[in-house]
Amino acid sequence: MKKLSIYFMSLLMASSGFTACSLDEVNNSSLDSGNYFAGETEYEQLVSEAYVTMRPLMRITIPMWYGTDLYECQGSTSASDARTPTNDYTVMNGDEYWDYWKNCYNVISKVNTALTRGENIPDLPEATKKLRTAELKALRAFCYFNLVENFGKVPVVLTEITEATYNFTQESEEAIYTQILQDLNDAINDLPDNDSNSDTKNFGRVTKGFVYHMLAKVYLTRSYKDFGNKTEDLKSTITYADKALTLHPVSTDPKAWEIMFDDYGDEHSTFKQNTPEIIFSVRYSTDQTYNGSWGTEEATWGNNLYQEFKFELEKLACGSVKVGPYWRCQYTYQPTTLYLNELFDKHDVRGSEQFLQREIVAAEASEDYPNVKVGDVIIYCPSKWETEADIAAYKAAHPSLLWVVKPDQYHEYLSGTIYNGFPIVWKFFDSGIQEYTNDQRDPKGTRDTYVFRSAETLLLKAEALVQQGNGSSMDATTLINQLRDRAGADRLTTAATIDDVLDESARELFGEANRWMDLKRTGKLFERAWKYNAWIQKHHSSVSDISDIYLLRPIPISEISYSNYSLIQNPGFPGAK
Repeated sequence: MKKLSIYFMSLLMASSGFTACSLDEVNNSSLDSGNYFAGETEYEQLVSEAYVTMRPLMRITIPMWYGTDLYECQGSTSASDARTPTNDYTVMNGDEYWDYWKNCYNVISKVNTALTRGENIPDLPEATKKLRTAELKALRAFCYFNLVENFGKVPVVLTEITEATYNFTQESEEAIYTQILQDLNDAINDLPDNDSNSDTKNFGRVTKGFVYHMLAKVYLTRSYKDFGNKTEDLKSTITYADKALTLHPVSTDPKAWEIMFDDYGDEHSTFKQNTPEIIFSVRYSTDQTYNGSWGTEEATWGNNLYQEFKFELEKLACGSVKVGPYWRCQYTYQPTTLYLNELFDKHDVRGSEQFLQREIVAAEASEDYPNVKVGDVIIYCPSKWETEADIAAYKAAHPSLLWVVKPDQYHEYLSGTIYNGFPIVWKFFDSGIQEYTNDQRDPKGTRDTYVFRSAETLLLKAEALVQQGNGSSMDATTLINQLRDRAGADRLTTAATIDDVLDESARELFGEANRWMDLKRTGKLFERAWKYNAWIQKHHSSVSDISDIYLLRPIPISEISYSNYSLIQNPGFPGAK
């Protein structure tokens, strides 16, 4: 594919600010001269820009999570007929996923610019060029994998484009998979193992583990497709998963989650550099100057996961937008009842108060409730194991309590309000946020975003074993129990099924893995989404009522227009022929 729309042309501007000492300290201010990139220092800045553009991409999580069995919209399903097409699989306008499309191609554009210009920089050490080329190709493969699974046939661009054109050629899914695998295989030999690349300066760069993990996921996904070879693709999945797990072994430490996610006071760190389980993360700096922006004066690319899984506490009595620990809710996701109340047994640390908060406290005093002090429990969300007697005893022991929210009330408004409440996911608490400094913008999180973790690799292998059959499912059970054992959860005692793998992925990788792609890959998307997503149930009488057109996203209608309608829309969406 050699032609691009005018939109893509706007992404070609290479940008960088200075020589970064590490990947969490890269700023982007536009540079408009290709001649600027004349030496190794400037080339390294250009490569760093590809990593920087992963920040806004990984902030766009609606395509990853909405419309699944784990994430849904907030609000009262009985009091509102609101529709959110990206969650509900209802009629779309065609531009719902434009940001995701744009930011995938933004990363690709930065990659292609660095690859093309790197070939023309004199005296660039060959070892440096090989290493950075491998990193860049791996990032490009990551983006094309997301694009093809979300949009199907898309344009494939492999070099820097220096002139605006308006015509597209969309490649077949099979051809795109071939390119993804080529990029990943090209990268393997020139990348370091994780141990040789674990210093502060280079933490967050692509290593062999990234490529092995990606290869396992790509082959596993292809094994379900008509153009795949199920037997060979599953073998390849297991082979590359094992290679990744050798470099990034899954921790057996019962405190593994505490090490990776617990984040309090002096223990705060922007990344867990010495945790082998982290294969790849998008880095953020504690200095917001380095975290990039959407073009406004204030940086806006901080990690926002800390506010994604909370209800609108700041609008309730004793809540506050300007005071921790809750700050403002992003008003995006409500975890489904499956995650909040069904997945975890009593002993599973991942569902404990440490990571799933059921006791919600006052952030500040309120004149309406003079007896409630900061830190007092004001909302309590009892678990499914607690009896009415247990709840009554809790209320008696906590006179500050304003609301009790039972599992069947997560989609009902709190008494006297127009807001619903539910347990708060505390997995992404960010103690690095100390103050609210601007009335118009939220505090910026500084924790890294984990993109690939070897717990996911383990589950990719488990899924492949289940798919192989012939007794391999018990081997998958063994892998699942590695995660359950370290979490203190009850063991799985039967041969694992795909649903067992997906359930374990839900427990382990909530807020991390691309749930939509996982469910689509396994053929479980609509079945599990309808079963557990309250809004999908509201808008569809049965799972068969959901159209298969939603196994793809609409090609952004804006892009179709920019391309002089040479782009072909996916069936069933606005602009389809």
